[in-house]
Amino acid sequence: MAEQPSILSIRNVSRAFRNVQALNGVSFEVGEGQVHVLLGHNGAGKTTLIRIILGLIRATSGSVLVSGLDTWKTRGGRQTREKLGVLFEQDALYEDISAMENLELFSRIHRLHHQTWRNRAEDMLTSVGLYDRRHERVGKWSAGMKRKLSIIRALQHQPQLVVLDEPTAGLDVQSRGKIRDAIDRCRSQNTAFLIASQDLAEVQRIASHVTLLRRGKILYSGTIAGFYAQARLKRFHGSTEALKSFLGSLPAGTELVREEQDVLGDAALIRIPPSLQANEIRPMGLAETPVPLEDIYLELDK
Repeated sequence: MAEQPSILSIRNVSRAFRNVQALNGVSFEVGEGQVHVLLGHNGAGKTTLIRIILGLIRATSGSVLVSGLDTWKTRGGRQTREKLGVLFEQDALYEDISAMENLELFSRIHRLHHQTWRNRAEDMLTSVGLYDRRHERVGKWSAGMKRKLSIIRALQHQPQLVVLDEPTAGLDVQSRGKIRDAIDRCRSQNTAFLIASQDLAEVQRIASHVTLLRRGKILYSGTIAGFYAQARLKRFHGSTEALKSFLGSLPAGTELVREEQDVLGDAALIRIPPSLQANEIRPMGLAETPVPLEDIYLELDK
């Protein structure tokens, strides 16, 4: 598959706060139509990086380019803001007015034509199940409804890059699904997403690419498939007898991470040493099943 044109280029970005090195030489790209997720524990540098991308703070060194424009140069900064959609962890909606009035205020900032923003707003509100509530005061709404409206607001001016900070935090399953659908819809139109999230179940569903940060440095950056391969973990299901036989014949250097039981029965998670190819592990009588993303994350973030 051909490489997608780059929308966001992070080039050797570092940021220090007094004696704390929040970011250290961070570099990666986000291409058209990609959903690129930032992972890392609190303090890993995710929020600092997002603030630099949005032009809220300046990098100590390095550069950030959005569609080839440097976000810290006067002309580039102004133009890149038109290309960005943003959702912070807090929704920051005007709760004393309606959903449509919120979207109208935002559309004026981006100088959208009246009929253009109304058509887009009504279409997106319909897609997330909010159209019939569009004239209600937002302060009466649930957290999930407000979150969906905030995402519509971030997407309304059809940005090239959308930056989302914990978009599904605290939401119910149905609301998460609606937000996922909205992201998929825009992604199919080549919108790029950079998402900071600790919700590994959601990451597993939506991410095309992942960057894992720890203490300001990149541990991994690339495709979600490469993320899985990097951890060198495999998980197998089968009968107790077949599993015991397999575990007793593991090649030298292969480690048992854990044994477990779930709805499919007995299972084992193993770690493959660098000396072995993953396809060399082919146990008879066992079925290979997906490794949970949480295990991959913990393996790489040691």
